[in-house]
Amino acid sequence: MDVVVSRHAIKRYRKRTFDFSQSDKEVEAMLARVVRKGEILSRRPGDVWELRYRDIYVVADIDDESNKATVITCLGDRIYRGWAKKKEIMPRYASRKVV
Repeated sequence: MDVVVSRHAIKRYRKRTFDFSQSDKEVEAMLARVVRKGEILSRRPGDVWELRYRDIYVVADIDDESNKATVITCLGDRIYRGWAKKKEIMPRYASRKVV
């Protein structure tokens, strides 16, 4: 499978894992490995997929017909993903109190 990793995904990997020691090529190879070897967890809005491999979570657009995938963003590791989901995502969908 041909995997393209977006510049955004590389930036998000660094920000969300606090790992600035690897080169862009190393990060790109690792995120591509998540798509190739990872487990699909769920479908996300926009007909894309959330995948996990070795405690790294990514969102990717996978086209089975052309055998290509694009890594859109990196959600970080399990701890960061859980924190972001609790602090950023869930409050958006919580019932809002009207005063």
